[in-house]
Amino acid sequence: MKILIIEDDDYKANDLLKFSNHKFSNPEVKLAVSLAEAIDEIDVSIFDLIFIDMAIPSHTAEQGEGSPMSLLTGGIDILLELSEMHREDRCIVITQHPSIEISEEHYPLDKAPAIFKSLLNCEVVACIYYVVDDSKWMIDLEKALQNK
Repeated sequence: MKILIIEDDDYKANDLLKFSNHKFSNPEVKLAVSLAEAIDEIDVSIFDLIFIDMAIPSHTAEQGEGSPMSLLTGGIDILLELSEMHREDRCIVITQHPSIEISEEHYPLDKAPAIFKSLLNCEVVACIYYVVDDSKWMIDLEKALQNK
C-alpha cells in the first residue's frame, strides 16, 4: 500500500502516519509538507491512497529564507494536477475546517466529494473533519475506507 500524506502540520501528519501504520500492513508512506513537494511526489509515483490537507504552503520552508506563502486552496491544486494527469489515485481530504471552498462557494464536507468529481473529475473518497485530540476523525476515516 503506497500512501502519500500531504500535510504541513506535524501533529496532524503524525496522527495520519500512526493511523496508516495501524490500518495497513507495512504501508510505504511518503510525506509532503508543501504543494511543491506534493507535486514532485505525484509526478514520480502513483499512490493507492493520498491524504490531502486543503491549506498547505507553496514551498517547503528553508532556514534563513522567508516563510513560504500559505495556499488556502493548495489541496485543490493537487486535485487539479491529478485530474490533468488523468490519475485515479484515491484521495481523502483531511481538513480542520467544517466546509471546503470550491470555486468561491463553501460546501459541507459530506457534499464536497461529489463537487470535486463533477468539477475536477477526480476521485475524492471522502472529506474528513479533523479535530486535535478527538478520535471522531479516525472513526470517519475508517468508515470512508470501508465504503470504497
